[in-house]
Amino acid sequence: MIKVSEEQYPIIKQFISRAPTFVYSILDRMIEGAVYSDTAAFQTLLFHTKSGIYYVYGNENKTSIDYQLAYCLQQAIEQQKRFTLFSYSEQWNTKIEHLHLMKIFIIIERSMGNVITKSNLLLNP
Repeated sequence: MIKVSEEQYPIIKQFISRAPTFVYSILDRMIEGAVYSDTAAFQTLLFHTKSGIYYVYGNENKTSIDYQLAYCLQQAIEQQKRFTLFSYSEQWNTKIEHLHLMKIFIIIERSMGNVITKSNLLLNP
């Protein structure tokens, strides 16, 4: 995942066919937030507001965003902050449900003292 620079926000606005209002507010720099992409081609995007609202857009088959979502969720849990995720499609909803179950598994394993790494987790459904 790469953090998209604000100079590239107008380019991203051209790719998005529909999104919640807060996504456009991030892209217009009206609210604080960040945009992450899987590649410079912007096939998969993750929008994140400072207040803990997220939106995933694009190709749900990309795995790099899985790790970013899991990381953001982990940070929100550890810091007791908000994590509200909106998705682009029914396919994303299915994938998010799977990632949520994997996150619960990670939390349980950590509480039992086991070490979990990216290499021993399958994050694709």
